[in-house]
Amino acid sequence: MKKRILSLLITAVSILNLNFIVSAESIENDINKTEMNQAEEAIDKFSDEFSNITETGKIYSINGEEEMVRGLNLDGYDLSRAYKSYSIYGLMIDSYKENPSFSSLISDKYVVYLPSTYNMIALYPDENNVLEVGSTTSLDERTIYMTEEAEKVLPTIDEEIIEVKYANSYMYYFELIYVKTTENEYVIPYLHKPALFPHPLEGIIENGKIYDPEFFMRAMDNTYDIEKNNPEASGGVPTRDEAVAMELNNKLLMEFNAEKNSGNNYLIIFSIAAGALIVVLFAGAGIYRKIKKH
Repeated sequence: MKKRILSLLITAVSILNLNFIVSAESIENDINKTEMNQAEEAIDKFSDEFSNITETGKIYSINGEEEMVRGLNLDGYDLSRAYKSYSIYGLMIDSYKENPSFSSLISDKYVVYLPSTYNMIALYPDENNVLEVGSTTSLDERTIYMTEEAEKVLPTIDEEIIEVKYANSYMYYFELIYVKTTENEYVIPYLHKPALFPHPLEGIIENGKIYDPEFFMRAMDNTYDIEKNNPEASGGVPTRDEAVAMELNNKLLMEFNAEKNSGNNYLIIFSIAAGALIVVLFAGAGIYRKIKKH
């Protein structure tokens, strides 16, 4: 009888512990040896051309020669830190409405990012699928390094992770970490801030936080107006009127918080019930001991 009571107590306590065991895999950079070699050759070629330019003095810059030289200096790169970031299909909001699977929005088109001492190097595959240096961004401006972010946030997902991908959208100015578990999909967005103005989703979506794709895409839909998009124009998708976007997103937040509180209330009730079960079991054990003595 005592063993049975102990077993029931252990079960009741385990019910209270609602956290899942994390079985996150190591985060891989998804780059093969051939691509590593291509990246190294591309950077060496770029650096040689850069050296020829500096030696001949053919550098002109509005902000001065020193800044230009630093912007083209790719020294100090570490190939083990390279990672692929896949492009998200252009007008993704309508696509998601038709097929609410975030993984289907991520294309096979990619860019390889690699930090050096001064810059984040972007390498693009050419028409023959060979990597070449496409652009560099100062590390002062490019403060987000996605694999380091993944190492911080993925261990907080208490589900078995089966896929991790880095993705980006030039149409909406963001990067994200896409995570697929045995049970769900998640997105961890990082919004970019174009020069002179903040990202329109600030205050609704926070960088580095884990979101259900449906919530993220509803916030995107509330903020951007696809009907105003002009494929011929440069830049991203236009936003809605600020007051309209704020009203829609505040309503979304209220709905989300209501659902969250409803879930928390369920957990509280569940915990109280489990606690009551423990009390009853202890009381039952006491009564059993008294009966046995008599």
